[in-house]
Amino acid sequence: MKRLTYQLLISLTMLFSLNVSALAQYVWLDENGRKQYSDQAPPPSISKNRILKFSGKKMDDLSDLTSVADEKVKQPPSWEDKNLDYKKRRDEFALKEKKEEIDAKNAAVASENCRRMNAYKQSLESGQRMAQIDSTGTRSFVTDEQRAQELNELNLTMSECK
Repeated sequence: MKRLTYQLLISLTMLFSLNVSALAQYVWLDENGRKQYSDQAPPPSISKNRILKFSGKKMDDLSDLTSVADEKVKQPPSWEDKNLDYKKRRDEFALKEKKEEIDAKNAAVASENCRRMNAYKQSLESGQRMAQIDSTGTRSFVTDEQRAQELNELNLTMSECK
């Protein structure tokens, strides 16, 4: 009987000693607001007010914990939030592609306009006689003054061309 009592006492002592080692844990809130448990100290990037338990003792100073309680703990995003984010990214991508398409079309039109203005400038500078038709339908030839004025206006307009 004494032997059974000693064995029971020794086994209970060993059982309680295992439980004591579990008290030497650290508990803190990580950047995402989730509790982290470890038998090692938290990383130095964790501020002291985010440490909830250290070396088996709870934090006595509750003033440090008030800032943690006031912080909004980030929850993982729900499926609805993920879906909204996906739709937002998809719409932004579609808008960006549409803008790039419009910019490409505008660049093509500008390039074609520059090509036409270049051809018109060459014909003005060639010195050949040019005819124009006025609003009444009569045909007249371009004078040298009109040619010079047209070249000046064309040069101002072509300053945007590359």
